Amino acid sequence: MDPAESQNQIHELISSLYSPIADFQTLLSTLSAPLSSLGLLPPQYNHLLSSASDLEHSNLNLIPKKHLPQIQRALLTNVLPTWYPILHENNACQLVEQYFCPDATHNALPISGEIALLAHATFVSLATLTEQAVTLLEKLVVRYPIDRLFHAIFEGDNTKAARRSVQWEDYVRDLCTIPVKVANAFGGQVPRLLENAVYFNTLSLRTETLIFSLSLKSVNLPGTSHSPFPISFFFLIFSSEILSALCYLINKFVNIGIFPPRPPTSRSQPSFFLSSMPHVIERAPSKSTNKSYSDLWSSILVTVPTVALHSILSSLFSSLLNSRQPSLTLDDAPSTRVLIKREAEILEGVIGRITPSSEREELWECATGIILNMSKEWTESHARLFVCWISGSGTDINGNIYFFLIRHW
Repeated sequence: MDPAESQNQIHELISSLYSPIADFQTLLSTLSAPLSSLGLLPPQYNHLLSSASDLEHSNLNLIPKKHLPQIQRALLTNVLPTWYPILHENNACQLVEQYFCPDATHNALPISGEIALLAHATFVSLATLTEQAVTLLEKLVVRYPIDRLFHAIFEGDNTKAARRSVQWEDYVRDLCTIPVKVANAFGGQVPRLLENAVYFNTLSLRTETLIFSLSLKSVNLPGTSHSPFPISFFFLIFSSEILSALCYLINKFVNIGIFPPRPPTSRSQPSFFLSSMPHVIERAPSKSTNKSYSDLWSSILVTVPTVALHSILSSLFSSLLNSRQPSLTLDDAPSTRVLIKREAEILEGVIGRITPSSEREELWECATGIILNMSKEWTESHARLFVCWISGSGTDINGNIYFFLIRHW
C-alpha cells in the first residue's frame, strides 16, 4: 500500500472512532482491522475481516507511538461510554483490551509491551477516568507489571538506547500517579487493586522480583558461561543505564513514602520492605547461591542520593524484628538465636557486609549513623541484631554486651 494512502486510511480510522458508529458489526470490523495489522487480533475474530476494505485496513502501516495513543483515547472517551454494555453482553470486550493490555497469548510480543507503556501514559493524560477506563487499568497493571515493562524498555533494539532512560522515567512517573488519579475520580469507591497501599505494596513486590531477576541474568556476561567479574563491575561498567534506572525507581519510591521510617500503623500506608520481606528472606545469601542479589542491592544503595539511602536503611531496620516478634528478649534460647541470625542474614542479603574500611564506606557511615542517632527507636533486640550483622560472624553471642558495643562505636 502506498504510504500516503496508508496514512489517509489511518486518519480515517481514527476519525471514525471519534464519530458515531452505525452498528455493532461496524464497530467490530473497525476494531479488528488495526489489531490484525499489529499482529494482535485473537484468532476467534479473524472472521470479522470479511470484506475487501477490512483486509485492506488490516495491512495498515500503524506506528504504535504515533497512532496508538489517538486510538486509545478515542476508545476511552467515545467508544466505551456508548458501546461497553453491548461489547460486554457479546463477550467482545477483548477486542478493546488488546489496544491497552494484550492477552496472555500475545503478552511476550515486543509490540505488546510497547502498547502497555503507551496505555499508562494515555490513562494518566485523561482529565477524568470512567468506570470502563478503570476496569481496563486494573487489567493493565496485572498483566503488565513493572518487571515485564522494564524488560520491554531495556531489552531489544540497541538503536533505542538513547531514549530508554527518558521512556523509563516517564513510565515510572505515570505508574506512581495511578492511585491518586483513580482516587480523585472515584473517591471512596476505589477498586481494591488500585487502592494506595495495595497498589504500592504489589508494586514493591514486583520491583523486588525485578531486582532478583536482573541479578540472576547479570552473572553471565554476553559470550561467557560464568562471568569472572563481580556484579558491581557488571552493573557499573556494562549496564550503567540499568543501574541508573533502578536507582531512579527506588528514589521515586522514597519521595512518595514507600520507605516509611516506622512500620505502618494504617492499612492505607504502603511499605516496601514489609511487603517484600518474605521474598527478601528467600534471597538471603545463606538461602540462595545467588550472591549477586546482595551485590546488586549494594550497588543500588551506594548509587542513590544520601537522603534516599537514609530513608531506605531506616525503613529496612524498622521492618526487622518488630514485624514478626515485637517482644524479643535478650536470652540465649535457641529459637531467639536463630531469629537474630536470620534477621542479620537479611541485612547481609540487602546491604552486604560492611566495615569502616570497606569500599562501601558511605553505607557504613549511613548505617551506623542511623543506628546511633535513632537509638530511641531501637529495642535491645535490634542492638543484638545490629552487632550480629556488623560482626560478620554469622553467629549470635551473649546479649549483655550489645548495648555497650552500640554506644561505643
